[in-house]
Amino acid sequence: MCKTPRQNALPKIKLKMRDHTPLREVARTLFFAYRQRSLVGLALMIAQAFFYNAIFFTFALVLTDFYGIAANQIGWYILPFRRRPISWGRVAWPAVRHALDAAS
Repeated sequence: MCKTPRQNALPKIKLKMRDHTPLREVARTLFFAYRQRSLVGLALMIAQAFFYNAIFFTFALVLTDFYGIAANQIGWYILPFRRRPISWGRVAWPAVRHALDAAS
Protein backbone atom coordinates (compact mmCIF):
# COMPACT_ATOMS: atom_id res chain seq x y z
CA MET A 1 0.00 0.00 0.00
CA CYS A 2 1.50 3.36 -1.06
CA LYS A 3 1.53 6.26 1.34
CA THR A 4 1.00 9.74 0.02
CA PRO A 5 3.58 12.44 0.80
CA ARG A 6 1.01 14.00 3.13
CA GLN A 7 0.96 10.83 5.27
CA ASN A 8 4.77 10.73 5.45
CA ALA A 9 5.04 14.36 6.55
CA LEU A 10 6.33 15.15 10.00
CA PRO A 11 3.86 16.57 12.52
CA LYS A 12 3.59 20.33 12.56
CA ILE A 13 4.83 22.25 15.57
CA LYS A 14 4.14 25.78 16.66
CA LEU A 15 6.96 28.06 17.71
CA LYS A 16 6.32 30.91 20.08
CA MET A 17 8.59 33.93 19.64
CA ARG A 18 9.70 35.86 22.70
CA ASP A 19 11.73 38.98 23.16
CA HIS A 20 14.29 37.50 25.60
CA THR A 21 15.26 34.31 27.41
CA PRO A 22 15.44 34.56 31.21
CA LEU A 23 18.83 33.74 32.74
CA ARG A 24 17.14 31.32 35.15
CA GLU A 25 16.01 29.23 32.18
CA VAL A 26 19.51 29.30 30.66
CA ALA A 27 21.05 28.21 33.98
CA ARG A 28 18.48 25.44 34.46
CA THR A 29 19.16 24.17 30.93
CA LEU A 30 22.96 24.25 31.33
CA PHE A 31 23.25 22.90 34.86
CA PHE A 32 20.34 20.48 35.10
CA ALA A 33 18.83 19.48 31.75
CA TYR A 34 22.10 19.19 29.81
CA ARG A 35 24.74 19.00 32.53
CA GLN A 36 26.97 16.45 30.80
CA ARG A 37 26.92 18.32 27.48
CA SER A 38 27.72 21.56 29.27
CA LEU A 39 30.70 19.98 31.04
CA VAL A 40 32.02 18.53 27.77
CA GLY A 41 31.68 21.94 26.09
CA LEU A 42 33.43 23.64 29.01
CA ALA A 43 36.26 21.09 28.94
CA LEU A 44 36.73 21.61 25.19
CA MET A 45 36.85 25.40 25.58
CA ILE A 46 39.39 25.17 28.41
CA ALA A 47 41.55 22.75 26.41
CA GLN A 48 41.44 24.97 23.35
CA ALA A 49 42.43 28.05 25.36
CA PHE A 50 45.24 26.15 27.06
CA PHE A 51 46.70 24.75 23.85
CA TYR A 52 46.29 28.03 21.95
CA ASN A 53 48.18 29.93 24.65
CA ALA A 54 50.77 27.20 25.07
CA ILE A 55 51.55 27.16 21.36
CA PHE A 56 51.49 30.84 20.49
CA PHE A 57 53.16 32.21 23.60
CA THR A 58 56.07 29.77 23.42
CA PHE A 59 56.39 29.69 19.63
CA ALA A 60 58.54 32.83 19.56
CA LEU A 61 60.75 31.51 22.36
CA VAL A 62 61.35 28.25 20.53
CA LEU A 63 62.17 30.05 17.28
CA THR A 64 64.65 32.42 18.90
CA ASP A 65 66.29 30.01 21.37
CA PHE A 66 66.47 26.79 19.36
CA TYR A 67 66.41 27.93 15.73
CA GLY A 68 68.31 31.20 16.04
CA ILE A 69 65.63 33.31 14.35
CA ALA A 70 66.00 37.05 14.96
CA ALA A 71 63.29 38.57 17.16
CA ASN A 72 62.25 41.04 14.47
CA GLN A 73 61.56 38.16 12.04
CA ILE A 74 59.22 36.15 14.28
CA GLY A 75 56.11 37.74 12.78
CA TRP A 76 56.84 36.16 9.41
CA TYR A 77 56.74 32.73 11.02
CA ILE A 78 53.43 33.40 12.77
CA LEU A 79 51.81 34.84 9.62
CA PRO A 80 50.73 31.44 8.16
CA PHE A 81 48.70 30.76 11.32
CA ARG A 82 46.32 33.67 10.69
CA ARG A 83 42.66 32.77 10.93
CA ARG A 84 41.58 35.15 8.18
CA PRO A 85 42.95 35.37 4.67
CA ILE A 86 45.36 38.16 3.89
CA SER A 87 43.43 41.06 2.41
CA TRP A 88 44.23 44.31 0.70
CA GLY A 89 41.32 46.73 0.68
CA ARG A 90 38.08 44.88 0.07
CA VAL A 91 39.61 42.08 -1.99
CA ALA A 92 40.62 38.94 -0.09
CA TRP A 93 43.46 36.78 -1.39
CA PRO A 94 43.19 33.30 0.14
CA ALA A 95 45.46 31.94 -2.60
CA VAL A 96 48.31 34.14 -1.34
CA ARG A 97 47.93 32.63 2.13
CA HIS A 98 48.02 29.11 0.73
CA ALA A 99 51.09 29.98 -1.30
CA LEU A 100 52.81 31.34 1.81
CA ASP A 101 51.86 28.22 3.74
CA ALA A 102 53.24 26.01 0.98
CA ALA A 103 56.47 28.00 0.76
CA SER A 104 57.24 27.68 4.45
